[in-house]
Amino acid sequence: MDEDFISDVIREALLSAHQAYNQLRRRGISTKPVGKGAYGDLSYLADVVCEEAIMRVLERSLSSVTFVSEESGLIRKGSELVVVIDPIDGSTNMSRSIPYFSSGIALSKSTHYNDVFASGVIDMISGDMTVAVEGKVSTSGEDVRRPTSLSEALMTVDPRAVVRGPPYDQRYLALLPRVKHVRLMGSALLELLNVVRGLSDGFVTLSRELRIMDFVPVLYMIESIGLPFHIEGESVERLSLSSTEKYGVIACSNEILFQEVLSACGMR
Repeated sequence: MDEDFISDVIREALLSAHQAYNQLRRRGISTKPVGKGAYGDLSYLADVVCEEAIMRVLERSLSSVTFVSEESGLIRKGSELVVVIDPIDGSTNMSRSIPYFSSGIALSKSTHYNDVFASGVIDMISGDMTVAVEGKVSTSGEDVRRPTSLSEALMTVDPRAVVRGPPYDQRYLALLPRVKHVRLMGSALLELLNVVRGLSDGFVTLSRELRIMDFVPVLYMIESIGLPFHIEGESVERLSLSSTEKYGVIACSNEILFQEVLSACGMR
């Protein structure tokens, strides 16, 4: 498929979700609970409506599509084209009116991660969008200095590792004192995207906390621009888009910093 066409479809789908959310927000019903999603998490009206908005655009533009979504789970429509959807990444933030959440999608020729060929993420507050097609990433990145030492770095470090027991708790406690600036904002897609854009130096979720849709749209971008990363729980070659498992993710802005993270955590 034509790269410009795919890019336009992704942008239209994400913009449709953004518009759908804002319509609900203006009516004061975006955070109305509507049950549980396919993975057992509480779903809000915005989760469901934004998912539907994305699906409508993709079905109209791409015909038969198999969907893997946080709300509906796996929806097979007899096509090899697979689309991973996270309609709202950071639903808890949204429910508390914390302005930090996103929507993301990834397109693949099969259920294997290695067949992903395009992805996109939109900041649901600002409307800023990043799209990648066939290894080319279009983003509003910043020309900033990228530290090569944890003693200067700003990184997302997920604290849930502490309560998961060995080896994750030890890894977390060994790493944390070495990172100068630690953040955790509540939307994995946006925080991973910060690494792509040069706004953050790394993203570290040591324990298995993230589902496929929480990271694959940006993992494709990270791989496309050659940044180092590690998936905890599965090799990237065997990563399945239809998996219901959770994973850990480490990604850094450069190889030197990445190796320092692995060393600090006793992972090399």
